[in-house]
Formats: sequence, structure tokens, C-alpha cells
Amino acid sequence: MNPSQQAPTLIEILSSAQSECGKPDAEISSAIGSDRANIFAMIKNGSIKLPVSFIPLLAETLSLDPAYLFRLTLSESMPDVLKVLDTLHPHNALTTNERELIDSYRYLTKGRDVRPTVIDANSLIALVAA
Repeated sequence: MNPSQQAPTLIEILSSAQSECGKPDAEISSAIGSDRANIFAMIKNGSIKLPVSFIPLLAETLSLDPAYLFRLTLSESMPDVLKVLDTLHPHNALTTNERELIDSYRYLTKGRDVRPTVIDANSLIALVAA
């Protein structure tokens, strides 16, 4: 990701994904298992944090990558927990260049699970977004 590009926030990712799928707040709230029809609206406007228990269903409902949504949620609401997880699972650690590639991918795809197509493994990776 270009240093001048600001990584999208959780709220921006959720709002964008909702716009793309066209589902109203109440439908998303119901899909994630909440009895409160306005819970998703409250998450989007920042009045409550996204409960981690909602992440799998929310990712499925909005066609987002659940691992990305989990890491983004932790990075914004519990950064110390994310650091500990990364320390405990060093095999998941990436090099600076790998992280930059993934951050750029996530920025460009707005958190959607878009399949990258390798055109030439030596020089070019293309993202094909549907």
C-alpha cells in the first residue's frame, strides 16, 4: 500500500460492503443473530464496538473475509490482544513486503474475498475483481 494511502477503517469497510450488498441495517442485524434490529447501525456509527462473536456471520452476510474482519476489529478495538496473538503464532508473521502486498490487496478489494490471479509469478500479480 502506498504510504500516502490511509487503510480503510472497520466502519468504512462495513459501510462499503453494505452498500455493495444492498441489505438494510435490520436485515444484517438479524443475520448476525441479534434481537436488536439496530445493532448493525450502532456498530457502523461507532456507538458500540463490533462483538467478536458476530464476526463470522457478519463476514458471511457482507461477503467479507472473516480473518481480515477479525484482524481489523482487533487492530482497532484491542491492539494489544492482536500483538499477543501475533507473538504466539509467529508462523503467521509476514515480512514487511508480504504485509505491504496484503495491505494493498485488502485496500483495493475493500475487504472482499477477491481471488488474485498470478499472471507471471516472477513479476506480476493481478487482482481480478468481480
